[in-house]
Amino acid sequence: MPVFSGTELERWTGGRWEPERPARLNGLSNDTRSLSAGCLYAALRGRNHDGHGFVPLAFEGGAGAAMVEAGYARPPGCGGPLLR
Repeated sequence: MPVFSGTELERWTGGRWEPERPARLNGLSNDTRSLSAGCLYAALRGRNHDGHGFVPLAFEGGAGAAMVEAGYARPPGCGGPLLR
């Protein structure tokens, strides 16, 4: 499983971390049913589903951070770093 630093991901995507950059993330997943603890959850928007609706579930499942669209509105009580 690849390991990513928060700094690398910020540089590669051109995004910004909110509220703070994690030191490291263990892997990447776009499926909350199969994500591993400490990984980056990628909230992808598709024709049939919008992964942004699953961000709270990803954090409940142990995601270390989530990569979201810039305009994503964080739901109340949804913790964890976001890469916008």
